[in-house]
Amino acid sequence: MIIASSLIPLFIAFAAPAQDVDTLPNQQIEIVESANQAIAPAVDFQNNELLTKINARMADTKTARGGFKQTDAMGEITTGDFYLRRPGRVRFEYAAPTPYLIVSDGTTVAIEDKELDTIDRAPLSATPLKHFLKKTLNLAEDTTILDVRSLPDSHLVVIEDNPKNGDEAIDGLVFLKFSKENYDLMGWVTIDGLGNETRVDLFDMELNGNISPRLFVLEDEDNRDRR
Repeated sequence: MIIASSLIPLFIAFAAPAQDVDTLPNQQIEIVESANQAIAPAVDFQNNELLTKINARMADTKTARGGFKQTDAMGEITTGDFYLRRPGRVRFEYAAPTPYLIVSDGTTVAIEDKELDTIDRAPLSATPLKHFLKKTLNLAEDTTILDVRSLPDSHLVVIEDNPKNGDEAIDGLVFLKFSKENYDLMGWVTIDGLGNETRVDLFDMELNGNISPRLFVLEDEDNRDRR
């Protein structure tokens, strides 16, 4: 499932050499260093006013569609369209020449490689996507939050990606960026355990419109190779 885990754009970058932490913004360096100490956050985020507003806005968003731009650790940019229908369903259509299509049907995340004519599958429950596609969402309960702050042009929530037990360093971080005005999700930055950074920006979003359930079914009529 290496391909499957590496293509889900919410939390993992495309395979690339490790990025030197010195190239990260100072704000991210501070959070990465403190997080890697594997110390539990001392702040109780359950009653955080900003998180409450973000949770409420995301709960009100039943469907969403729009465009996305993904920038990987090497600076390569890919674009496409996304569709979301909660609970459990999301679709990322990468524009040509990128050959990938990612679809969650509520149970399984499937990644189609049109170039190799293969489909990789992973349980939705085994990915961080499950937290954001739930019918009801509470970031403080569903994730491990490391930081919440307001920036001049947005709000930022930092969560752990796949934390380990014991004193080992965490596997990665996810920086969620929300609109300053209405708390809509604007995008995210992921930093994996090797320091690889991937950025995803969302744009031209339409919320709570009609989206066909058929978009979240990945047909496999040709019985292609499944991994």
